[in-house]
Amino acid sequence: MIARWVPKSWQRTVPEHLHQRGIWIKYLILAVIVVPALLGSQVSLYQYFEPFGTVFFLSPSPLLWLIAGGILAACVVVPRFYCRYACPLGAALGILALLSVRRIPRVEHCSLCSVCEQKCPTGAIRNEVVDFPECVRCNVCEVQLIKKTGVCGHDLDEIQPRLIQLEVESGV
Repeated sequence: MIARWVPKSWQRTVPEHLHQRGIWIKYLILAVIVVPALLGSQVSLYQYFEPFGTVFFLSPSPLLWLIAGGILAACVVVPRFYCRYACPLGAALGILALLSVRRIPRVEHCSLCSVCEQKCPTGAIRNEVVDFPECVRCNVCEVQLIKKTGVCGHDLDEIQPRLIQLEVESGV
């Protein structure tokens, strides 16, 4: 959401090798929160990884404000930084996504136009492969493809002529 308020020139795409390492951070954070809770710890570590409570309840802890400020600063440069790399709830839902029977269908010609990959707000589609634990099923990829081609994204016989026509019209 912060990314909407800052100039696009400030935003950066995370290189693939850093993205692949970074997505594991939220699983580590989830483990740091869940394991002590399962072991009966009376200390809540969740407060250190959830910046919204710090902001809305005006926590006096300088460490919490530093963490919240760092996350907000990262969100300015990397869209959805917290959701993609630090959210423990997203990690838990990502684990559940592995068990889901509902997935975005891919066809062998999904590399035809790469609209889905370009429009995915969470970066879950990279190199024509959907990383389902990272996918939040927002359907932006599907909607954008339908908007561009005028048809469902997986009917290649209908899409291909429309994409060729769009390329001719745009001079690509």
